[in-house]
Amino acid sequence: MAINTNNARSYGDITQRILTAPLGTTIPTSPLPTAFGAGWLDLGWMDDAGLTETDTKQETKKYGWQGGALVRVLRSQAEHTFAFNCLEENAITYGLARPNSTVVTTGGTAEVQTVTITGTGTAGTWTLTLPGVATASGLVYNITTTALATALNSAFGMTGITVTGTAGASYVVTFPVSAGNVVQMTATQAITGATAIGVATTTPGVNGINTTDVLPFVGRNLRMFGIDLVDGSVHKRFICQNGEVTGNGDVIYNADNLTVLQYTLECYIDTNGAFFRDINDNPALASGLYT
Repeated sequence: MAINTNNARSYGDITQRILTAPLGTTIPTSPLPTAFGAGWLDLGWMDDAGLTETDTKQETKKYGWQGGALVRVLRSQAEHTFAFNCLEENAITYGLARPNSTVVTTGGTAEVQTVTITGTGTAGTWTLTLPGVATASGLVYNITTTALATALNSAFGMTGITVTGTAGASYVVTFPVSAGNVVQMTATQAITGATAIGVATTTPGVNGINTTDVLPFVGRNLRMFGIDLVDGSVHKRFICQNGEVTGNGDVIYNADNLTVLQYTLECYIDTNGAFFRDINDNPALASGLYT
């Protein structure tokens, strides 16, 4: 085919990310870039080295008796890995670095914030934003306390947020003790019949002391992983339905730089016999070469 500079890609955008979820979590559907749903947690900032994808196979070469010509290559023991470095030391990356270890928090106080909707809503939606983290949007005007807790845990990448109160009027949001002191949420509303919405901190959280017994050997920590890439016009997504992340050798603690957590994602064979799904909306890759 003719030379086409549009096919030269440089992936790099604020929307690219790596996520993880328990096995069996629903995979987002097309069109790209459809958002990942409940259960998927973002690993946060990666360093500027990006990801390194490596495919390795054991090869045994077979030669013909007559003249020693190479007639076949037998391939076995295939492996497919992604290596990447995380810059955020958050609950998700920490859990991957310390698999199957339990964090015990002592001396902490759970943050409690109350969301109040003034007026009597009859329709519409509202949002809750945890500044610097994420926004839970599209919340129905009279969402139940249970549904709101699920939405906040998913959007904020946490586990253990609980909600009580009166649906459509007042919601008492309690963060897990391990979250410590949490910045106050902000809210916006587009609710028919409501005149205002506000958030107040009822009980400020107090950061506790986290203790983790780091285990020398752990069982398999199988999870699902999603990798989103974008170059401005073309989106590329990898879905690993059966994988495992392990610490990749060193954790770098640098006095004049950023702490870097190094990981390797091993992709295991899924029910389709594939390491992962490569999904994209790039017309240049739809040439039918492999048909």
